[in-house]
Amino acid sequence: MAHLDGQSDPSGDTYYNLGSYHRDVSTNSLEAQTWFNRGLIWTYAFNHEEAAECFQKAITHDANCAMAFWGLAYTLGPNYNKPWQFFEQRELETTVQRTYQAVQSARNNTATATPVETMLIAALQHRYPHNQPSSDLSMRNVSYANAMSSVYRQFQNDLDVAALYADALMNLTPWELWDIKTGQPAANARTLEIKAVLDRALAQPGGLRHPGLLHLYIHLMEMSGAPETALTVADHLRGLVPDAGHLNHMPTHLDILCGDYRAAMASNLDAIRADERFVARAGPVNFYTLYRSHNYHFRIYAAMFAGRARVALDTAAELEASIPEELLRVESPPMADWLEGFLAMRVHVLIRFGRWQEILTLQLPQDATLYAVTTAMIHYAKGVALAATGAVEPAEDEQREFRKAAAAVPASRMLFNNRCVDILAVAGAMLDGELEYRRGEAETAFAHLRRAIELDDGLPYDEPWGWMQPTRHAYGALLLEQGRVEEAAAVYRADLGLDATLPRPLQHPNNGPPFVQLPPSHLTITIAMRLFAWIEHLWGIQVAWALSEPGAFAQRCRSFLAGHLANSQRPTVDFVAAGTNLTFYGTNTTCDHVAITLPTDLCRVALSVPTSTRSGVDVELWFPSNWTGRFLQTGNGGIDGCIRYEDLAYGVSNGFATAGSNNGHDGKTAAALYQNDEVTIDFAWRALRASVVVGKNLVESFYNKPHSKAYYMGCSLGGRQGIDAAARFPDDFDGILVGAPAVDFNNMTSWRASFFPITGRPGSPQFLTKAQWALVHREVLRQCDGIDGVEDGTISDPTLCQFQADRLRCVAGRVDGCLSTAQVETVRRVLGPLVDEDGQLIFPAMQPGSEIAAAEGLYSGTPWLYSTEWFKYVIYNPTWDPASFTVHDAYVADARNPGAIRTWPSDLSAFRRRGGKLILYHGQQDEKITSFNSQRFYDHLSVAMGLSSAAMDGFLRFFRVPGMGHCSGGPGAWCFGQMGGASAQGVPFERETNALAALVAWVEEDGPGPDTVLGRKFVDDRVDLGVEKERAHCRYPLRSMYAGGNASLAGSWRCM
Repeated sequence: MAHLDGQSDPSGDTYYNLGSYHRDVSTNSLEAQTWFNRGLIWTYAFNHEEAAECFQKAITHDANCAMAFWGLAYTLGPNYNKPWQFFEQRELETTVQRTYQAVQSARNNTATATPVETMLIAALQHRYPHNQPSSDLSMRNVSYANAMSSVYRQFQNDLDVAALYADALMNLTPWELWDIKTGQPAANARTLEIKAVLDRALAQPGGLRHPGLLHLYIHLMEMSGAPETALTVADHLRGLVPDAGHLNHMPTHLDILCGDYRAAMASNLDAIRADERFVARAGPVNFYTLYRSHNYHFRIYAAMFAGRARVALDTAAELEASIPEELLRVESPPMADWLEGFLAMRVHVLIRFGRWQEILTLQLPQDATLYAVTTAMIHYAKGVALAATGAVEPAEDEQREFRKAAAAVPASRMLFNNRCVDILAVAGAMLDGELEYRRGEAETAFAHLRRAIELDDGLPYDEPWGWMQPTRHAYGALLLEQGRVEEAAAVYRADLGLDATLPRPLQHPNNGPPFVQLPPSHLTITIAMRLFAWIEHLWGIQVAWALSEPGAFAQRCRSFLAGHLANSQRPTVDFVAAGTNLTFYGTNTTCDHVAITLPTDLCRVALSVPTSTRSGVDVELWFPSNWTGRFLQTGNGGIDGCIRYEDLAYGVSNGFATAGSNNGHDGKTAAALYQNDEVTIDFAWRALRASVVVGKNLVESFYNKPHSKAYYMGCSLGGRQGIDAAARFPDDFDGILVGAPAVDFNNMTSWRASFFPITGRPGSPQFLTKAQWALVHREVLRQCDGIDGVEDGTISDPTLCQFQADRLRCVAGRVDGCLSTAQVETVRRVLGPLVDEDGQLIFPAMQPGSEIAAAEGLYSGTPWLYSTEWFKYVIYNPTWDPASFTVHDAYVADARNPGAIRTWPSDLSAFRRRGGKLILYHGQQDEKITSFNSQRFYDHLSVAMGLSSAAMDGFLRFFRVPGMGHCSGGPGAWCFGQMGGASAQGVPFERETNALAALVAWVEEDGPGPDTVLGRKFVDDRVDLGVEKERAHCRYPLRSMYAGGNASLAGSWRCM
């Protein structure tokens, strides 16, 4: 039977993370079982060489394990991507001999095998009946499939048997399961039977966690007329087997077909990184390099369609580096025939983005025989580049060289399912058309381009498609240059799948507008304006993919008018059903991976909005089916360009149409801001503004009415963004919920940078270890925990704690549980404010009580990442040394105030006058931004606006949260619905217990704001274990004081 409860490694060696799927087999050796499990998963992941190694190791540990021999025989043989006819003769002879011997060994050891194992082994003998190749090996596949039919009839509930049977049927007609012109099952394929087997298996317990079933289902449905119906199934495969690169890659077969190019880039990057771990251990000289190359290939293709030139070129460079010449020279199997075609991908990218000068500097390979396809493609590219730049005669020379090079390409050279000579035929027609056009023979040129389109459409099905850039793009662009706008529109309409011209696999949804990648020189202003008008018309056509899920909302999503995506680029729209499990990767692998079960049906829209010629922002909008009329904008954190998907999920679960953005750059780094003031401005304020404007417009377009109220939610950097929005754009939000705001941003960044010079590196005299910071924390509690009336491990109001670090100094007779004089000075400076040379405050002190968590970050003896990135990429340059920080750097940073990011407003009157409400909270045990700064900001604003605390309460309420860390976590009652994820789990959307709900009630009921917000702490921070404590958090300037009774109950505390 198959199990899902994890794998063990009795040898204790560090192996790849292959997830939890495994199958018990008949063996008394734990080692053999472990290696069998690994071999099985690698087989499902199409890493057949590594699978064979694993099965061989299982045999080494138990030479009588029949299933280990079965696994070896099975994985060595043909598969969906490598049928018998793809084996080179010597390879074929060796494989047939090895598989025959392995299956005979399996048969000889069936005495202790289970009935299902015995039948699997007997069935596999039909695939390998002899030790020599026969003239028609396809008959072996038929015999094996028939035998597996008997196994399946007897063991239908065995998930592995179902996967193996489906695989046997698929290998009868690999890549020919569907008629791609009609979208119906191919006449000679058993497609519907395969689908019935897989559908039944996937519906069984554990089916959606079986890597083999999920892998095969994607291959089954990708060529169908409705590949989008398999997206939900495919999402279960993302991250299921973390170190199996090919399985991480597989869902992107559907992403590409459905126009989700961003998801395709992200998942293929995960696949690439997983395979980097594999190649670091196994090396690159193996057949699996074909699959590694496929990941790069796919990411390049997705980036080209998404208009991401830098991503495409960087990935092309990685692809080139991943294929060593040593591997290309392997003759059996002939690896050049399998791999060399990948090395021409850079050419496609450069042409796609009009990089003519870069093309003209490309060097030809020294060995034109080994690099035959690459040589031909470089000549093709140079011919196109020269023609496009008006150098017709040199282009003709390149055309002749191209034809000679193309004629020298072996017919055996492949790019997955396509012969390279067929791909080069498309190139030849394209080049002919380009040259004729530049000679002034437009009609002749168009005839060649129509021929190129015909050849392109006729290529065998493949993903990515054999010809990397749709031929209709060039044809449409040149039609436009001739002013033939309606013809061009028809060409683009077909390419986008907005009519029935092309079968489903040849359509490129969301690839538009296709002209956005063309160099400006290709279009006159007049033609460009006419094109924009036509494309707007095209995008206004309803796009319905006829997905299988019923419901008006789903249909509204699928037919959402993409023409409403004003000023956007590369829009994608997807309907996602409630209960779908998705893992979100953000805009970059440095972003946190967030796994979410979607709480409601939603329409997910993603788009890119240019903010200048050198900058832009990626925006996601989630439209829930249970919309309440409210709009919610979410913020970011750290120095991130990462969308907080848990916040989006929180918003839609409560009926908000919810938006998030990458804040103008990708990932947890400031590198994109270096020498680019436009990206810095986006980070400071403009990206949020763009997201809000676009989001509100699209909400109205989608729901056919405007939002009723607009809200904002964010913490840390997101807290700063919310306060900045209240000051800069007071009409944008009716209600703002912000926590631990990074206001006075420049000085806060300097304050964080100051800790590393204070603490020193580990081992320096003044440095404190984590254990020593724990000692400090215990002393802080000893001195200050009881100030609020009870000792409960938290300090309700750290402003009342006058901590005396000297009490920890080692003195005569005391050497344990104490600190050196240098370490005491470190504590004193760490818990003191940052001041300048004249003693003037730069930033307030860290509050006492946060020592345990801060020892992992600010006090850890390493430079604080976000401060280091800011000074290296925004204030100075990458050579800046964080150990050199002084208060002079703080002066420079605040004087420069990049992008006007400071955020220290003195007047929120406009926000107040229009009825805006703002809830501010800050954990009193925050280890990243001192809570004293929020109090300082409140007091500053109160004085500057001339308002008493009672008057401030009319539009701004500040809640101090005892025992809460940065935004969440800690020993205090920290769960009160302040943001998505754990903070909202177990917290009903009610004004008394949920900060966002309290804000909504304050805004919409026009009554007094909340006096308290009830927070909860769950046992071990697990909702299922119940509530450990509750506390009604008080609005400032009141503080929480113990009144008697059980300190874990909210009623035992008073606001005083």
